[in-house]
Amino acid sequence: MEFGINLNGDLSPEYIERAAKIAEEVGVTHIWVGEQISFRHPFTLLPIIAESTEEITIGTGILSVFVNSFNQMCGFFELLCEEYGDRFIAGIAPGDFESLKSLGIIPKKVLDTINRNISFLKNTGIRVFVGASGPKMIENASINADGILLNYVFPEYVKWGKQFVKKDCYLVAYGPSQVLPRHYDSHLIIASAIVFSGGNKTFLRDFKLEKMAGEIRNILERRQFNELERYENFLRSHFSICGNMDELIERICLLKVEQVVFGDPAGKSLDSIRKVGEIISKI
Repeated sequence: MEFGINLNGDLSPEYIERAAKIAEEVGVTHIWVGEQISFRHPFTLLPIIAESTEEITIGTGILSVFVNSFNQMCGFFELLCEEYGDRFIAGIAPGDFESLKSLGIIPKKVLDTINRNISFLKNTGIRVFVGASGPKMIENASINADGILLNYVFPEYVKWGKQFVKKDCYLVAYGPSQVLPRHYDSHLIIASAIVFSGGNKTFLRDFKLEKMAGEIRNILERRQFNELERYENFLRSHFSICGNMDELIERICLLKVEQVVFGDPAGKSLDSIRKVGEIISKI
C-alpha cells in the first residue's frame, strides 16, 4: 500500500516546501494538491514541491475540467515532466457544483468533458486519475483513466464504490484526516461535513443519508458551524480518518485500496506529517 498527503493552497509556499521534504523523508509516496477558488492554484505549488523533493509522486487532487482547459493542463504537465521527470499525475474531476455555480459555470455533458480531458492528457504521456464518488463516474474512470480518487474513507462506503469498477485500476481512498488527537479539530469536522453534504445522490439514497446530508448542507450554507456538534461522532467515524494509532491502522487496513491519502487537515502540521510516517512504518 502507498500513502499520500494532501497539501492545499491555503498553506504558504514556505510551509509546503518544508512539508514536502518531511513527507518524503518519512516514507510518504504521493503529495496531492487540491484546488479551491480562494486558494493558491495548484500550478503555482507543484514546482515548489518538485524542487523540494527527489522522487515523490505529485498529483492534483483535483483540478476542475470546467475551470481549467485541457490545453492549459497538458502544457503545464508537459513542462513539469521535462523539468522534473515523470513524477506527476493529473487528478481531474468536474469540481464542486456549488463552487462552479458561484463562478457562473453550469456543467454540461460531464462525462464527455471528463473523457475528452483524459484523452488529451494521456496522449501527452500524463497519467490521469479521476475524482469520483458516484456509479457513473466510477465506472467511466475505471475504463478510461489510470486511477480513481475515491472520495470515501469508510470501509463500507469504499466497498460500495468498488462494485461500479468495471476494469482493474489503481484505487485511492482520499478524505479528511486527523492523526494527532484533536488537532485542528474544527477543521476536520467542517471538512468532513463538506464532503458528506456534497455526496453523490445515489450514494446518499442507498445509505439512507439524504435527510442528514440536507440538514448538514443547510448548516454549512448558513455558516453556523457550531451546529455540526450534534453530527460530530457520525462525521468522524464515517467521513474522516482519525483516532489513536491502533484505530488509524485498523481503518487504513480495512479500506483495501492501493493508496490512502491523508486529506486536510492532516497536512497542516509538520508534526502531523511525521506522525503519518510512524503509521506507515507500522503497516
